[in-house]
Amino acid sequence: MGNGYHKDAASRLCTDVSGLSTGRTVSDSTFKMPKHIAVVCGVCATRMTPPSKHAGRRVKCPDCETMCPIPTVEQLKKRHREEQLAAPTQPQDHDPYDLKAPDETLEPPPQGRFRTISEIKRREIPDPPKSLFFSSVFEFPFLSKGTLVRWSFISLGFSFVGFLGWLGVYMMQWGFVAAIAAGTSILGVAIIGLISAGYAASCGFAILQETAAGVNRIEEWPDEGWRDGIFEFFLVLWLHAVSGFFCYVIAVLAQPLTDSLFVVLLPLHAFAFPLVLIAAMDSDSAWLPWSSMAMRSLKRLPGIWFLFYLISVVVVCLLGGLWTLLAMNASFAAGLTFGPVVATMVFVYARLMGRLAWKIGDDASEEMDQELAEL
Repeated sequence: MGNGYHKDAASRLCTDVSGLSTGRTVSDSTFKMPKHIAVVCGVCATRMTPPSKHAGRRVKCPDCETMCPIPTVEQLKKRHREEQLAAPTQPQDHDPYDLKAPDETLEPPPQGRFRTISEIKRREIPDPPKSLFFSSVFEFPFLSKGTLVRWSFISLGFSFVGFLGWLGVYMMQWGFVAAIAAGTSILGVAIIGLISAGYAASCGFAILQETAAGVNRIEEWPDEGWRDGIFEFFLVLWLHAVSGFFCYVIAVLAQPLTDSLFVVLLPLHAFAFPLVLIAAMDSDSAWLPWSSMAMRSLKRLPGIWFLFYLISVVVVCLLGGLWTLLAMNASFAAGLTFGPVVATMVFVYARLMGRLAWKIGDDASEEMDQELAEL
């Protein structure tokens, strides 16, 4: 993602320098917004011409049903400036009889970590789920061999972390030498925990993205190195930080009305984080996650959002509560069961998020179809 950014920056710099060296200037004054914008599907190459008022949104391909991005006004202006710079200056290079209309299509932007679902939709997509938040959701960790294997790896990693944590706390009661051994155990907890969290984040993103594309059984699991998984784990932390910052500001403003800051902060964060994550997926940017489609879905699909929050809270509270009771009565057993609990939470929550994202995308395509039908 970083290399693509530097290449784009370098190409813009070269374009600006070439314009200065030739003494030519470009201006947006000659730009005229077309009534329709040409869009080419990246999957099946179907050509579409949605109205220009939908610039910056997405249009559903009529052939393969892929949600294709419509260029924004700024992208169209940038293309116009590039065409002005690339226009021939010598009379012999200009063909006055060339009546071919200029190609208004734009190259799709480079895919970042939150890649679009067009590649996934190259495969055959099954029918929509019979029940949005119940069909193949709670049994999802055991739905296929591939899913069960990844769930088992994450469970083993976090169970080992839980065991080392229990061992460290137990050994600290037996003097100085045992305290040193406990410190070594804690270091092992940090290393193994970070690697396990990275792999869990990678699997969570894979589940979310393919489920959002309508896929039932996940086929493209993350097989990259552990460094990429750790990066994705910190990506999740960053999205939590973005959500938490705005929630903290609101909680501070509302603190005079409550006795505790966390009484407001925790529910706000639980509400905002799914919205930030879906916005990051739709905008393909984790650094400035904003999506008008996600915001509109709060108004268009309030019942779907409420059901998602309700089921998510029940799952987290049920699993977390049972594990807490076990930890209070049998700390060793709690350490060993820590892994399966975390792995199940990650898989089920990612599945729920994917179904929510799929519903939002499907509703957005229906909204677009209605607007096009009214023209």
